[in-house]
Amino acid sequence: MTSLAEKTSKSPKAKAAAARPAEIVREYGPFPGAAKVAGVSHDGHRVWIAGGAELIAFDPDSGAVARTLPRAADAGTAFDGKHLWQIAETRIDKIDPASGDVVASIPAPGKGNDSGLAWADGSLWVGQYRDRKIHRIDPQTFADQSSMKEAQIVKRLHTERDLIDQVRLGAVRPTAKERDLMIRARRIGA
Repeated sequence: MTSLAEKTSKSPKAKAAAARPAEIVREYGPFPGAAKVAGVSHDGHRVWIAGGAELIAFDPDSGAVARTLPRAADAGTAFDGKHLWQIAETRIDKIDPASGDVVASIPAPGKGNDSGLAWADGSLWVGQYRDRKIHRIDPQTFADQSSMKEAQIVKRLHTERDLIDQVRLGAVRPTAKERDLMIRARRIGA
């Protein structure tokens, strides 16, 4: 029996997607005062970047810096519709973009090894590229909802349909985690 990893790594879709280069439509920066660009998020009007010692907001139409906030900004940046979330060393700060105030801070799950943030489905998602993990954080309780090595499983699954087709053909036997992912994907309509 062929493993799921072997089946999906030979997928023609995966090879075709990897072969097409991205088209750069516009480039921004360098930004004054930014030692680096380590995180990027859009608040509906401006693009925010993590620039090392400050958060920088710029206008995506003109490229002009619109605002800077003197906040540690080491890695990922996310916007939840009201607040910015920013990795700052070993913590994650929740920032009011209007005032620039930190309204809450939580320990970063990777204790300084966190690399990226995203806001989706009402949760803060924290990536750790060295540990190859994703943490889902509840924004109300700050509880870690799931430390996911599942990201590795998701990476192997090109789509729910591919897995279901492979299961139906008897070529692959899904693990319990893969079955759970298939069920979750059906519930959210993926």
